[in-house]
Amino acid sequence: MHLQLVLKAWEVLRDPETKLAYDRQLKESGSREGGQKGVMNATVDLDDMDYDEGNACFTSNCRCGGEYRISEAELEAGVEIVACSTCSLCIKVAYAIAVDEQ
Repeated sequence: MHLQLVLKAWEVLRDPETKLAYDRQLKESGSREGGQKGVMNATVDLDDMDYDEGNACFTSNCRCGGEYRISEAELEAGVEIVACSTCSLCIKVAYAIAVDEQ
C-alpha cells in the first residue's frame, strides 16, 4: 500500500503541470481552513527580509524562485506564516511589534 502511495505521489510531482495544480490545491485548501497547509521551510527574521517601499511590505526569495511577501498590515494583525507565491513552501516570520509609549 505504501509503495502505491509513493508511486502516485511521484506521478503527480514529476510533471510540472500536475505539480503546479497540486500546489494550487494545497494553497486553496489552506486558505479555506483559515491557515496555510504548505511545508514549513524556515524561520526568517524580519530584519533579514527586504523592504518594498512601493507596496509597504517585506519580501524574501524562496528557493523555487518565488517570493514570500508580508505586508505591514499583516504584521500588525499578528500574521506569522507566509506562503510562497509560487510553490507550497511556507516560512515563519520572526518579529516583535513595537509599541509606541506616549
